[in-house]
Amino acid sequence: MARRDRFKPDYSHLYDLLAPDALDRAIRSRTYGHNRRDYPAEVNSSLLRIFAGRERLTVEDLLAAAAALQGPRGWSQVFAADYVGNLIGWGRHLGLVEEASEGERAWRLLDPLPVYEIMGGRCVRVRGLPDGEQAAMNRKVIALRRRRATLARKKAEETRRKVGGLLDRLSVADWRAVVPAGWLVYLGEHPAALQVREARDYILAAHDEWEPAIVRRWIEEVEATVTTAERSAVTRRAEAAAAAAAARLAEDAEAFEGL
Repeated sequence: MARRDRFKPDYSHLYDLLAPDALDRAIRSRTYGHNRRDYPAEVNSSLLRIFAGRERLTVEDLLAAAAALQGPRGWSQVFAADYVGNLIGWGRHLGLVEEASEGERAWRLLDPLPVYEIMGGRCVRVRGLPDGEQAAMNRKVIALRRRRATLARKKAEETRRKVGGLLDRLSVADWRAVVPAGWLVYLGEHPAALQVREARDYILAAHDEWEPAIVRRWIEEVEATVTTAERSAVTRRAEAAAAAAAARLAEDAEAFEGL
């Protein structure tokens, strides 16, 4: 069977750009997403996460949002700024955001609820419909969000069990293990300098609102830490056993000389 090629965005437009320039260019040009029919729904959900309950974001706010996206995803500063700018550009095109007319340059979120959703594998508008259509759509949206909430709870519990098992292994390998710096990229600074066992509850609750791709990277990060700790524990035990054997041989040699 022939493999179906996936569209791959071209990021050559980012060469030699600084983050503020990449942000501005993406807002003006909508640098990618034109060939994706589901993109309005992705843009909508991403904008809601970036605005995070705020009505208005300045250029400085957008660059800060881009910086916050970098760590967990391993993105460069310029790529993250391009991503955020592209969302704003598409949001303006779709009528989800508008540029503020007063004060410093900024953008306003026009609706704090999703306007586009994926339903039945298609991107559909779920708000701003004629009254009769809106009532029927509201019922569909409620059912959809209930299903999603159920699936999200199940996935969160699955992740909690997996990470909890990894933390148990880490405590066996190194009881005094401190939260690694690499974990703070995902967890923030709150558990910095704490031992993993002290921060366990916080760690196990941290992923509940994360995107699936970030959860996968988080689990990989924890697995790598645990694997390293277990290998170090094996090395320490081997070294301790070798030292104990050498000590016994020295004692035996002393006893033999005393005969």
